Amino acid sequence: MKNRIVFYLNFIILGLIVTIANSCKEDELYNIKEVVIKWENPADVIDGVALSENELSATANVPGTMVFTPALGTVLPKGDNQELKAEFTPRDTDKYPTLTKTVTINVVDKLIPVITWEDPAVLALGTPLSEEQLNATADVEGTFIYTPPIGTVLPLGENQELKVDFTPSVITHQPTSKTVLINVRDVVPLKYVENSAIYTGEKTLAFHVDGEVGSLGDNPEAGFTVHVKNDGKFVDRDIAISGVSVDPADATKIEITIDEAIYADDKITVAYNQEGSGIVSTDDQPLLSFDAQQVSIPVSGENILDGNSWAGFEGTAGANAAGSAGYWVGAAEPWQRTTDMAASGDASMKYLGGFDMAPLTAVVPNLPETPIALKFK
Repeated sequence: MKNRIVFYLNFIILGLIVTIANSCKEDELYNIKEVVIKWENPADVIDGVALSENELSATANVPGTMVFTPALGTVLPKGDNQELKAEFTPRDTDKYPTLTKTVTINVVDKLIPVITWEDPAVLALGTPLSEEQLNATADVEGTFIYTPPIGTVLPLGENQELKVDFTPSVITHQPTSKTVLINVRDVVPLKYVENSAIYTGEKTLAFHVDGEVGSLGDNPEAGFTVHVKNDGKFVDRDIAISGVSVDPADATKIEITIDEAIYADDKITVAYNQEGSGIVSTDDQPLLSFDAQQVSIPVSGENILDGNSWAGFEGTAGANAAGSAGYWVGAAEPWQRTTDMAASGDASMKYLGGFDMAPLTAVVPNLPETPIALKFK
């Protein structure tokens, strides 16, 4: 019985403590002498956008109800300094009065989309417009309408207008348009000039195209394949390309630098794939792909012939030491020792003379006449 009495006394005491604590809170609330509504002028809204809690965000420092005019979800007309009103009714109307506050808001024009579209490259006469020319983009989603449309064949002429009308799919942006210019010319793509590929020096070959090169693009090396084949040396592979350039004195001449020297008795070919590169003419026309073309290796003047294990190998013999350590080239010109392109051993052979006769040629099956590739035994 005594335990029950103690339990009930503890329960009553706890209830009194909670009541006193709540009373303190109410007393703190009732100590507020003035009701204040906090609400600043909202940021501008775009025409067509409904009012939201971002704009209707008034608060008070006592409990109560806030009613906004115009209401949440209202779409205001375009214009500056439009009134928004908040009417606050406190929960304890005996203690606090009803208050109102007014702010203003600007409703501004819709944003203008940013269209990105550059003047297209020169279009060859007779080529229909495609997505390559009609390729505008915008910073918001929407619909593009082109004039003239895809598939149109434009007449010959300079600075012809292409127009796009853009309708955004978001309410915050307004329709807009953009115009670019295109030149339609009677031009043809660049082509490889037959039988023009030639080995021009150590690790360098060149060929001609039938027009001037305007640009090599970002990665011209990717479009070329240089292949070397030498049955006598059991070689049949591609050679890495380290650079592609245009002859500064002749814009129709393309020069290719390879990573290693080649031999006079090698068979070298060069091929090009326009899909892997971006070489274009001064009229922005692409260099057309071409299959493997033989590279001629002229033997005259200061051309150098590499040594190897069976010819031109010197070992440790001195300069022009005929017959020493397998190096068989004599001391007299036109052949002399050189270390300029020693492919094996210590040195190779350099030809310093000239020809007083018609160039030697050899007929190779299935190939046109070509300067003979000398092979020493």
